[in-house]
Amino acid sequence: MSDRKRNGPSLLSGVLVLSAASLSVKMIGLLFKIPLSHLLGDEGMGYFNSAYTIYGWLYIIATAGLPVALSILISNASERGDEARVRSIFRVAMLTLFFVGAIGSLGMLLFSGWLAGSIGSVGSRASIFAIAPTLLFVAISGGIRGYFQGRRQMLPTAVSQLLEAGGKLVLGMLFGSYAARRGESVSVIAAYAILGVTLGTMLGTAYLAILAFLDGRTVCTPKAGGEVRTEGGELRALLVIALPITLSASVAGLTNLIDLTFIMNLLPKAGYSVKEATALFGNYSTLVVPVSHVPAILISPITSSLVPYLSAELARGNRERAGELSATALRFVSILTLPAMMLLALFGKRILSLVFDPTSAAVAAPILAALSPSIFFFGLCNVTSAILEANGKCGATLRSMSVGAAVKVSIGFLLIGNPVFGIYGAVIGSVACYATAAVLNLLEIRRTLGELPSILDFFTRPFLAASLSAFLSVLFLRGLGDRLTGVALTLTLLTFSCLSYLVLLPLFRAILQKDLVHLPFFSKIVASKLSKD
Repeated sequence: MSDRKRNGPSLLSGVLVLSAASLSVKMIGLLFKIPLSHLLGDEGMGYFNSAYTIYGWLYIIATAGLPVALSILISNASERGDEARVRSIFRVAMLTLFFVGAIGSLGMLLFSGWLAGSIGSVGSRASIFAIAPTLLFVAISGGIRGYFQGRRQMLPTAVSQLLEAGGKLVLGMLFGSYAARRGESVSVIAAYAILGVTLGTMLGTAYLAILAFLDGRTVCTPKAGGEVRTEGGELRALLVIALPITLSASVAGLTNLIDLTFIMNLLPKAGYSVKEATALFGNYSTLVVPVSHVPAILISPITSSLVPYLSAELARGNRERAGELSATALRFVSILTLPAMMLLALFGKRILSLVFDPTSAAVAAPILAALSPSIFFFGLCNVTSAILEANGKCGATLRSMSVGAAVKVSIGFLLIGNPVFGIYGAVIGSVACYATAAVLNLLEIRRTLGELPSILDFFTRPFLAASLSAFLSVLFLRGLGDRLTGVALTLTLLTFSCLSYLVLLPLFRAILQKDLVHLPFFSKIVASKLSKD
């Protein structure tokens, strides 16, 4: 029990810290996008999100692999008490990230016009130019976050995310409103608004840089003496882990960029004008995709915390404990994503209308319902990738994501230009992409570990609980009749859905006693009960 107490709560304590921050960031993001969508309209949001999609792919290339590799290597070195190697790894990683970020920013600045033209959205050029410097700052902040996560300190990541999101909200709206008052064109207003993203990221990076300087164990505060490390060796160690992760993540990001290109260039073949295609992409990328990614905000903290903790357990040779943590992570992914998938499929229009214009919500709701299965597969893909990465199988995640991306691109190319499917071709491709990658990851985990965590535990039980909760929610909605309407009806419905699901989870044994031991709020209660038994 001592080992459980020493290591168990730490994983999900970090998850809870990052989850709270991520939820707050998501709420701030909604607070940003709601007035922004009114300011820019669907066309302006199309320009804004076109630039953000290009930035998002380059962001993945700059930051996906090295911070994860940094957290793994620092976690392993810290476990052995090798502080000299920690400092050496941190120095090499930060120099590499600075170089990659600077090249990415310069490339976006110099080729903003070409990038805008290549995706069929010439009006997004100013927005691409405005967001370009962000790449340098996210590369630097990603490295510092990787360092603190390797130390199992999740609070710096959480606070920096909040600073970035707050800066984006306040400064983005200020600049966007200023441009609108000046009577600028929609494309220019979008560029002013996206400048808030750049300045918010600068704010978060400055906070992390100060923390790194104050931390006496980083290269920012040189220490006399100690072992001298060869930077070439440290760089190779980082790249062995980072390159497959970066390539895997960049493949996923590239598919989003391809989606943008297909939608803007193939929808006209399905009978849409360029302006209509831009507006539809704006609706899809502002309402459908962000809302479908809300559950992923809860999954990201699990993967961020899981990798360094699994790496530490494997470094100790404690494979049984690593398997236990992996099973817990998979179970929590299903518990979080399955009810969200069903609620958005059934009540998407009501949920979207809480924060967005009802007309735009009506357009987005059926698209969101079709995309909802990707919520589960996306979460499963991310957590299984984290498990494989911690077990040194980074190449496997690249293979699975590449196959998934090929499936997505093929479906999108065939269906988006077809008038029968249109935008739904991109949706079908996304669901198929993550389902394919998740299944391939699970097969690789079985080959690596010799077995899979029980599907009954991590999928079937949560699925049954979520399905019954969704069915009861439909009955509850019908039972309310005309007694409530509008926002009050939707909030009451969501409250009932959440409460019924929480009651059903233990009834179906979808959440286990050993999971509660991992949670700081319940660990003492469960431990006390076990001691009495």
